[in-house]
Amino acid sequence: WDSERVVAAAVPWEHIRDIGLLKAFGQTVWQTLLKPGRFFGSLGAPRKLGLAVAFYLVVTALQTYMFQAWMQLFPESVSGFGGFPGNAVLSSSGLAIILVAALVWLLFLAAVTGLSVLLLRLISGRVTPVPAIMRVMAYASAPMLLGVIPFIGVVLGQIWAMLLFVLGCKHAFRLKFFAAVVAFL
Repeated sequence: WDSERVVAAAVPWEHIRDIGLLKAFGQTVWQTLLKPGRFFGSLGAPRKLGLAVAFYLVVTALQTYMFQAWMQLFPESVSGFGGFPGNAVLSSSGLAIILVAALVWLLFLAAVTGLSVLLLRLISGRVTPVPAIMRVMAYASAPMLLGVIPFIGVVLGQIWAMLLFVLGCKHAFRLKFFAAVVAFL
């Protein structure tokens, strides 16, 4: 058993037990942001969907928490920045915000996944498994961590996440760029 070889060849987040939570999270974010072609191209067959969704929930919870923190510190400056599911629930405080936002983010993940599966089938004629699309979408959420940057981080993170989803579909499913863009729409 060579855990270093296994971890290097796979999604680090899906090997939390081998390398630890923080290291797995950091390596997955790093690979997703800086080596998306290699990362998404190596996703392989859909598996460990629960871990991918957990990654997505950690990222979106951190983004929601940071957005809430910026709203508390700079309510006038941040109030104009929207653009993510869960905005409407941010008038309260505490854990309830993150839990409700997590539910909204999960619904968003499911809706975008379903729409992408349908669009990929229409544009390419192939059936792409729902778990495979959901894994790409979950890991493509990593840039949303830019929400730690006040004011513009949420917007930049979401734009980058959208681009990563397109690149992720292109590399994970060996699509032409146009087909990957249509999957995102």
